[in-house]
Order: sequence, then structure tokens, then C-alpha cells
Amino acid sequence: MMIRDAEELHKLLSKALQIESEYETLAEWQGYISLDSPKYRDLLFELISDSEKHAAWVKEMLGMVTLPPGHQALGLPPAKFDFQGRSEFDTLMELERYEQLTLDLYTAIRAALTRSDLEGKIREGDLPRMLRMLDDLISDEGHHRDAVHSFVGQVKMIR
Repeated sequence: MMIRDAEELHKLLSKALQIESEYETLAEWQGYISLDSPKYRDLLFELISDSEKHAAWVKEMLGMVTLPPGHQALGLPPAKFDFQGRSEFDTLMELERYEQLTLDLYTAIRAALTRSDLEGKIREGDLPRMLRMLDDLISDEGHHRDAVHSFVGQVKMIR
């Protein structure tokens, strides 16, 4: 994939922000209140905290994109999660899917940035910082996915 214009980059980052601030965070809080195990709740509290930090980073990256005046990005539909009555395994599997989604999205954005002509799309001098932030996001999301996956495996083995 290549970034064709600033609006496309802004749209991708806007979706990442919405996933971090709405989808992931909402799913994690719903998981938190529906799981009883302190070790699962501790993991989810870490994920919630990191999602809030990631949302701030994505907001910062959005500010680096050079957009025409009046540009508005379309959002994703509102998220709804209800883990009540679901097994720990099913809840953790759903959370793992969202961690994988964000990992894939950040990886794709970073790869596209390295393949694209970004002149006029990102403020001059901001590309190295944006790439470092994406590297940190990719690392964090990989850690999150792996941590949730290890708990999924533990639940599966107990069954």
C-alpha cells in the first residue's frame, strides 16, 4: 500500500484513534467487569492504560499530517460490547482479535509511509518522530496480543 495523499493518511490515523479510544478501550473495560480472575483483570487494566496512551500518540501523529482546510475524516460505526455471560476464553479471544487488528493497522501504516512520497503530506521534520511512534505502537500491540494470547492458551488448557 502507498499513501496517495494527506487525506488518506489522516483517514487511516483517524480510524486507529477510534479503534484505540473506542473499540479497544470499550472492549477492555467490558472484559474487565465481566472477568473475575485478578490476573486477567490486571492484564486488562494494563491494556486499558496503554490504549489511552496510544490514543494520545495517535492524536499527536494526526497533528503532523498536513491537511487542506475544512477536511473531515469519517469515523467507524459506534462499538458495542457485552461480555456478560460469555466464557473467559471467548472474552479473551475477542480482546486478542482487537489487539491483532491494531497491530496490523499500525504495521500497514508504517510500511506505507516508508514506500510513499510524503512531501506535503506530513509537516517537514515530523516523519522520523512519526515512524518512531509507530515502531513503539507496533511493539506495544505485539506485546498486548502475545500477553492476551498466553492467557487464552491457559484458559484453553484448563477447559
